[in-house]
Amino acid sequence: MQPMAGNAGNFVGVLFTTNFLLLVKVIEIVLGILMLVPKTRALALLLIAPISVNILLFELLIAQQPGIGILLVLINGLAIFQNRDKYSSILKNNLAVH
Repeated sequence: MQPMAGNAGNFVGVLFTTNFLLLVKVIEIVLGILMLVPKTRALALLLIAPISVNILLFELLIAQQPGIGILLVLINGLAIFQNRDKYSSILKNNLAVH
């Protein structure tokens, strides 16, 4: 993989030097483990969704090279859709007309 240049290189450099990327990777690993447990899968999918979207936005807006982010968002969306029955109580309470 070639080193990133321009805005993408600067952005990733800041993520590395501040250890922010390390924190994100730890969160990704923990959520990946939670996805393996059926009882916590739905929660893990919701919590990993913003990370997937951020990867996609980085690729589109900063690196200007679409890549794996598109696939991550699609897979995450599909997995959330497959577990939609677990989210019905959240949606029911928030979408009710008052």
